[in-house]
This record gives sequence, structure tokens and C-alpha cells, in this order.
Amino acid sequence: MKAIIWMGSSKVDLKAFPAAVMDDMGHQLFRVQCGLEPDDWKPMTTIGIGVKEIRVKDTAGIFRTVYLATRPEAVYVLHCFQKKTQATARYRIGPSAIERSVEMKTMAKKQARGARSVYRDLYPDDQAAEMEMRSLLLNGLGQWLADSALTQGEAAKILGVTQARVSDVKRGKISQFSLDLLVRLAARAGLHPQMKLAA
Repeated sequence: MKAIIWMGSSKVDLKAFPAAVMDDMGHQLFRVQCGLEPDDWKPMTTIGIGVKEIRVKDTAGIFRTVYLATRPEAVYVLHCFQKKTQATARYRIGPSAIERSVEMKTMAKKQARGARSVYRDLYPDDQAAEMEMRSLLLNGLGQWLADSALTQGEAAKILGVTQARVSDVKRGKISQFSLDLLVRLAARAGLHPQMKLAA
């Protein structure tokens, strides 16, 4: 798992999102840390090569996180915000590309604690541990759906849920699933979830 480095006010801005959005955005960033693509993203070549934007829709609005994951040492979260118009935003994310590159190298050197999940930066330890387990289970279910080539209706029958819940799995809507429900769904999918404790 790659380390995560917050640039500017990005961590504070993400923590100001509504709770469900913070959960969903955290899950998408956790996917990126694990080397996976977010469920809904687009390239942001106007900002820089390799920069991407994660999009999370919620009843509270549309939320975005701009990040860079092409560097080997870390995932850099550049900017978190709520999109308020349909117009394409003109981004001004901090200093120039050269200054940002120097800042990234400095931040990476200060990152002595090693890689830890995005959840450790957003939640207390007990809640972060639960969110990590939920993310791993949701990632596994998403992969099972992609590999199985089942329709949403067929998957819903196997999992014993509605098609809307299957859609939530596909879209990575972690806020819609408790840990116990994800364990049950993974078992129904034949994934044999197991827990491992480490001191």
C-alpha cells in the first residue's frame, strides 16, 4: 500500500465533507493506495500529467478529490472540494508545478511513519480499523461482480439484496454498507471472508 500525503488544506477540506461523503471518498482513496482505480474518476491533464479527479455524488451534492498517484513513494491528495456548478472549474491548486514538486519531495522525506491507510488520517483508530475492513470487503465484492459477468439482477439474487444495493457495490458506496452486512454478502458470494489479528 502506498503512503498518502495531504497537500495544503486537502485533509481538512475532506474532513469537512458530510460523513457519508467522507466515507465514500475515503474508500476511493483507499482503492488508489492499494493500486486500484477509483470507481468514478477522470484525468485532469489541465493540472498535470497523471493527475486525476475522483467524483462522489451524494444527496448533499457533488464532491471532488484531485490526486496524483504516479509517483512511486505516495499518493498525493492535492485538493478536495464540493462542486457547485456544472461549468468546468479552472483549478488553481497552490503553487506552480515546480514548487509543488519540491514540496512533494520534502513531504515524502518527512513521511517517516511508512504507509498507512487514508482512514488512519480521517478517523480514530477503532473506526479506521473498521473502515479498512469494510473497504477490503467492498473491493472484493466489486471484483467478484466484475469477474462473474453476472447481471445486476442475477447478482442481487445470489447476494439476497436489491439491484440498487448491487449498484451501490459497483459504485463503491461504502457509506451504504455496515461491516456485518459486507461480511454476509462476501460469504454469499463464496468469497470466504476471514479476519486476521496482528499485535
